Amino acid sequence: MNGWKCSIFAVLALALTAQATIRTVNGNGTGQYLHIYLAVNAAVTGDTILVAPGTYNNFSDNPNINNKRLHIIGAGWDHVNAQSFATQSVGANHTVIEGINSSGQWSLGSSADSLILRRCRIRGSSNNVVFFNAKNLTVEDCILTHNTGNGIIFEYNSTLPDILLAFSNCLFSTSGTPISSGIVLGSSTSSTFGTVLVRNCVFSNIRQPFYFTNSSTLKTLAVVNSIFYDWGGTSRNWGTYGPATVFEYNASDSTAPAIPGFFTNQVLLNGNDPFVNYDETANYVHGTSDLHLNANTGGLLLVDAGHPDSSFNDLDGSRNDIGLYGGPRPLVDNGVPGYPFAISLTLSTPLINGEPLEAQSVGRIGPRY
Repeated sequence: MNGWKCSIFAVLALALTAQATIRTVNGNGTGQYLHIYLAVNAAVTGDTILVAPGTYNNFSDNPNINNKRLHIIGAGWDHVNAQSFATQSVGANHTVIEGINSSGQWSLGSSADSLILRRCRIRGSSNNVVFFNAKNLTVEDCILTHNTGNGIIFEYNSTLPDILLAFSNCLFSTSGTPISSGIVLGSSTSSTFGTVLVRNCVFSNIRQPFYFTNSSTLKTLAVVNSIFYDWGGTSRNWGTYGPATVFEYNASDSTAPAIPGFFTNQVLLNGNDPFVNYDETANYVHGTSDLHLNANTGGLLLVDAGHPDSSFNDLDGSRNDIGLYGGPRPLVDNGVPGYPFAISLTLSTPLINGEPLEAQSVGRIGPRY
């Protein structure tokens, strides 16, 4: 689903939470701040930071969210390029980051009890996102690609009764040698993980989708409506996880390792590529690969083939499609957030001294959560 574009007046009036301060960042000088980190430094808990289209890759522009609950919204991963992010301390609980594109590793967590990463594209030369000691993590509508290392690493080094990790409509893929895992859980022997939920995700060119150390401490792994395709590398396997594991209504191709006994209602693609455009030699190529379901045998196998529970239904109310674009909150192309952003500004008439200025801006907005 694409965020829609429309013609709107230059002044956008929109009300967010009344108590929160909205801080704007624009590298061209028209916002309140030139850099993201300056807005983060000035912000207090509850503030929203809007990041206009631009590149914010100065080394100093590595925002460190310390002891603040913030909502950072970029205009989409095709318009906002930013440095790495870091969150620290309990005060960063419930921080949300969305609509950002980054080529650096994000180190998040450090005792925050919950974090949300939404509609972001993160591509790194090694590990993409490393979470330390955050109790609950939600990752929605994100593309995580890398050359080596792993997609998500979640590490907890103390005892908690329940930790929830939820991934929905995300891509985990490697562009280089597939020596990596998609989701890694590392912990000390004393840690206890609660539940890991994976829904409507795609794992491509990944040697193993999951690697959970001390997997016996994991209470539940539930994987549903996801595609495991283009298995790469040697020693391919489904990974390691605890005994309370459920795989339901997923799809895998003919190169997949033997299906574990806890798979139910599995769709075997048998060599049929399910995507509109995917090159198994080049693997996932951002901007070229199209992971919508195609209209031939491979894609048709996955239409309305997901879990029949109505809570998983697609936006049109039909049964869930397997893959990134199925379910009630499908992947939003280009990471377009549910907030209007002006992308370009056009003068309707030539400027004449003393006359009113008429201008028209082209903006975008995606579906809201």
